[in-house]
Amino acid sequence: MFENGFYELKARDVFFRPLVLTAREIRATLLNTHLLLFLALVVITLTLADLGRLLPVMPIWRAVLVWAVAVFIQAITYAGLALAWARAQEKLNAPVIYLPILGAGAYVITYVTTILHISLQTNRPLAEIGAPGIALSGYVVALVFEALYFAFVLPNLLREIRPQAAPPPRHVHVAGETIPLELIETLRSERHFVRIVTADRDMRLRARLSDLVSQTEERDGILAHRSHWVARHAIHGLEQTGNGDLIVTRRGERLKVAATRQDQVRAWLARHAPEIALPPGQTAALAPQVTAREAHPPDPSSRRR
Repeated sequence: MFENGFYELKARDVFFRPLVLTAREIRATLLNTHLLLFLALVVITLTLADLGRLLPVMPIWRAVLVWAVAVFIQAITYAGLALAWARAQEKLNAPVIYLPILGAGAYVITYVTTILHISLQTNRPLAEIGAPGIALSGYVVALVFEALYFAFVLPNLLREIRPQAAPPPRHVHVAGETIPLELIETLRSERHFVRIVTADRDMRLRARLSDLVSQTEERDGILAHRSHWVARHAIHGLEQTGNGDLIVTRRGERLKVAATRQDQVRAWLARHAPEIALPPGQTAALAPQVTAREAHPPDPSSRRR
């Protein structure tokens, strides 16, 4: 029932789809740009449609004001009823609510205040303004706008006000083992085995290096040599020697970069680890670009002999 200390409204929308909103989310919707733009569109539509026959008896700006007040009352009343029902669900175990019921309640309040407003503005009798046919057509229009809101506005609005969920953890599967990818630091081919070094383990499993590398993405790490793959988070730096580049890991290990892959490794570092210093004479801006396939070439040990 609670999410971060806020009580929730459990409901079904216009299309009978289940919907759960926290009290904080209901309040946040009222000042969201998506809702304000939608309500402005509603006001313009109601003014031009002139359901209350206002334009013949008042300037258009006054008609806009009448409908703006009506739409404001509808939105505030709807949100207030939603918060009240959420509290009733928390305290009294009230049932899941079909939201158009709350919309109908908000419409009654809005309709009564609006016909009073129009009567004061135009001096027309309430019996004329509040005719049953006008009330019914007004409710149908309100229901249409409610459906449009739940279909197009609320989904975008919730994507903005709800915190983004963290992506699910990814794993590497090998020889019956399931290893979290974020823990893997290096993968090394040793004949028919792969040595897997993680934050707290060093294991040797029968597998092909290419089978493990294929379960990673380009940003996860780099196959610096046909015999070893290094995770991005495990790289401390790149060191240049007379015999070529070396990847320095955070454990202090130095892993050789194949001569044919030095440009690929530097380009990968420029894209995915720009904070790592490159050897003199090679800058991130000049590093050649490679594709994900080039950064993960097939392991020669996987080829048929």
